[in-house]
Amino acid sequence: MIFSVVKGRAWLWPAAGAVLWLVRYLAFVGVHAPVTPWATWYDQGKYLQSATAFAHFDFSAGSHWYPLAYPLLASPFVALAPRDPFLPIDLILFVATLLGFQRAMRVLGFGPLVSGLVFLLTALAQGKVARLWIEPWTTSLSAALIWWMLALTAERLTAPDGEKRPCRNLFLIGLLCGALPTVRPVDALMSGIVGLVLLVFLIARRPLKAAAFGALAGGAVLLPLAYLALHLALYGPYPTDYMIASARMGFVPSDLGWKAYVLLVTSAPWFPDTRSIGEALPWVVPGFAGVLAGLLAARGVRLRAWGLILGVGLAYALLLLSYSDLLPTGLWHYNNAHYFKWLFPLFGMGIVALVRALATAGQRRWASVALLVTALLVCIHIAPRPVAAGEPARMLMFPAVAQGSWDDIYFASSRLVDRAGALDNVLDFHQIPDDGRLRAIAIRRSFAADPMLAQPGATGRPPIARYGERISIGLPCWFRRSACAIR
Repeated sequence: MIFSVVKGRAWLWPAAGAVLWLVRYLAFVGVHAPVTPWATWYDQGKYLQSATAFAHFDFSAGSHWYPLAYPLLASPFVALAPRDPFLPIDLILFVATLLGFQRAMRVLGFGPLVSGLVFLLTALAQGKVARLWIEPWTTSLSAALIWWMLALTAERLTAPDGEKRPCRNLFLIGLLCGALPTVRPVDALMSGIVGLVLLVFLIARRPLKAAAFGALAGGAVLLPLAYLALHLALYGPYPTDYMIASARMGFVPSDLGWKAYVLLVTSAPWFPDTRSIGEALPWVVPGFAGVLAGLLAARGVRLRAWGLILGVGLAYALLLLSYSDLLPTGLWHYNNAHYFKWLFPLFGMGIVALVRALATAGQRRWASVALLVTALLVCIHIAPRPVAAGEPARMLMFPAVAQGSWDDIYFASSRLVDRAGALDNVLDFHQIPDDGRLRAIAIRRSFAADPMLAQPGATGRPPIARYGERISIGLPCWFRRSACAIR
């Protein structure tokens, strides 16, 4: 699949991607460092523990926390690269993602030169984004699978009527769809959308042949069945501790508007000393306008490709934005922005699409509409406003707690009790140090009347202020911070 792309001078792109990735890696890690900077981090430590266990044929449940696909791929490199067995696999996955992205963009009408440059710039030019590709994350594997899945499916949707394609193409798409949930279960949403779209397309185009359906379905179930066998060997017919913990976190769809605002537009009014994606990566904003312009201006079969890619991206973004544990405090402090790294090159391509639309007479109106919609979205303000004691509150302000590190306070086993019941820190709300004070941000539900916050081993204390939400329209907070300040 990948080798079909690497013809002639096309081999330069994998080479360039590999070299630039290695330069970034060495800049972050160093040549002679005995351990990587992330050796003691929780997620990366669990990945390494699992990969090492696989390398030593250790199938005990206690040695494996996260989904198994990513550490399993790194296990052959434990003996070859004991300092960082994820280095070879992450390098391979980065190059694979580059090639998959180029192939998908080709269907949208962008050549390999433009798409390759955009990918490398958006992935490696900014240090905060480059770290998301350098550090071991399961999303490095899922990003490669997503872009190849989208590329092959988009090619199938845009193929000329009557063109015969071998069933092995459908088998590969099914294989990619089935592989995604074994890496990150939440990505089953994207696999389901792609599989359903392709199935409907095949049925609508001509009577669905048994061979075509068998190839797609066979590819889709192959890896999940293999994963199920591995799961049973490790855990038996029981959910893992990771699955139980993830289910406890869950999603809060009703909070989607506020979460989208603080994660994508601006987080400063609610979360001190943090930056949203739009603040940290301002080029994403015109990129969003360009992606929207590309969709509006697309016609014919190319509209199918735009619709597929943007539909999958939008569904994924909405799901992740409603994830209760994803907050601005973790975007860059804990690099949780890695959830969205596969989408960042698409927004870079959106800038190219926006320039092209503005320069094309027939598409200029669509570019204007896209810019107007984007401007309206970033002009929405959701700022804190003081509320009375009996009103529901999004945020509570408390006096300072005992001295401790930022992480210790952020993850403390504190509990808040109000008239509606008890809430636990991290699961139901999050407490955040704030320059000598403490903020409590509601996650699962709004704070009710008479809240008392108790730190571990201490008695509860009432808040000194409580805030609800004030929605308004005005100049984006990036240019006028006072408009979105706490009042």
